Amino acid sequence: MPTQPRQSRPATILLYVLLQSLATGFMVVPIPILFRDISYTACKFELGTHTTSYTPETDPCRHVSFRAGVTLFYAMMGLFSFLSSGPLAKLLDKKDVKSVMAIVGTLNACGDIWLYTCARILPQQRTAHAILFAAVLKGLGGAPVLAKAAYWTYIENLVPLKRRSTYFSLSLFVGWCGYRFAATMSTALPQSMDMQETRLDFQLSIGLWLMYTIGAVALLHHEPDPTSYRFSLRTFGRFLWSTLGPLGAMFSTATVFLLAVAYMAVSVATFALRSMITLTIQRYHDESKESHAGLNVISHVLGGAILLQFAVALIVTPFFVSLYQRLFREDTQDTQVLSEYVWSQEFTVSRVGLFAGAVGILLVIISSSPSTFIYGSYISTLSFAAMPSIMTMVTLIAEQNNMGTTLTGFALMDWLITLFSECFPTILRFSGLSYERLPPTTELSIAVALLTLGGITTFGVRRSLSRTRCK
Repeated sequence: MPTQPRQSRPATILLYVLLQSLATGFMVVPIPILFRDISYTACKFELGTHTTSYTPETDPCRHVSFRAGVTLFYAMMGLFSFLSSGPLAKLLDKKDVKSVMAIVGTLNACGDIWLYTCARILPQQRTAHAILFAAVLKGLGGAPVLAKAAYWTYIENLVPLKRRSTYFSLSLFVGWCGYRFAATMSTALPQSMDMQETRLDFQLSIGLWLMYTIGAVALLHHEPDPTSYRFSLRTFGRFLWSTLGPLGAMFSTATVFLLAVAYMAVSVATFALRSMITLTIQRYHDESKESHAGLNVISHVLGGAILLQFAVALIVTPFFVSLYQRLFREDTQDTQVLSEYVWSQEFTVSRVGLFAGAVGILLVIISSSPSTFIYGSYISTLSFAAMPSIMTMVTLIAEQNNMGTTLTGFALMDWLITLFSECFPTILRFSGLSYERLPPTTELSIAVALLTLGGITTFGVRRSLSRTRCK
């Protein structure tokens, strides 16, 4: 008697989120160091044998520039992530999360293996062009885009509607914790000018990607309908043309577009924390040397606000959802009524999060007292509560036969914003400007404007009842 394959549990996806975030975090430091090593070797070669007379303190190549190579690497990753996201999103439309995650894991493991190989060879034989091949592999793998879209599709497909935003919050929390832990550990590892001595990061990342791939193949049992895969020249042409699908999906309806604007606001505000830290140090660094008041502000912002960011994803959002469900209990089994109830719940959470985040950052900008500055930094973290709520609303409004492509579009937008934020200092330098001279209040003011805009757009969100889908 044939047995049915075991259905995957919703919580299983959190393990893959952890593995992917750890693997990505461990590569934060090695990639720039590899480019630094290449630039350092090229500088030594140009100076010739005269370099032997220099001490490490007077070495003219010690501070050689390598940021342009790193920017190009991540720009190529972004380009190829964009090219691969559309075709692979078609697999997510068929709920084939297993195949997408296996492809993501395999390509990223191959990219890290290539980087590891480049690090092993002699410094004189390394070239920046060779390293860029890893950017192609990792870009096609699209870990920041396709992996996130796969997790969201998995949650949308298996998690009951009432708990969906909680799982979105947990995936954000696990991803943030894993990435920051790995990035911190990678920074703590000894790093020298000789890249051959710093291979542990690569080994850890390769091992994690292999675990990710093997686990996806062996443990995920949710299989799509095999009749969905029939190759022909026509379907192959549509497969290639689907490159623009994820971005186009965000313009499919007015409601999806407005939700995309709100999500963009929260995503941009995420990087406002960097400017908030800079502003804190500028205002209270000198005061911290003379009194405990300045040191108290710095410790609260650097420690408390970051920890509260995690707490919002892990505790605050699930607590608010649970409280809302207790106050406005809806025990009906009617899927349409239940969907309306959850939509109202997430609509409230997202709007509160967007406006609270804007108010918090505004308090930081205009504050004249340390206590107001601290309270503003805490309140600003509530904007992160809007992320899982917006994604839950997207799963309610998007067309089911285009769900994977729509979720991929949101993940792609998130990744492009991240890339722009990381490359922004280099772009300013090429323009003859200095990022260090840019007032931190500029980025914070942009975040306030976008969060306010995102909150206002929620008033225009409308939902077609015919697109409801519940479990």
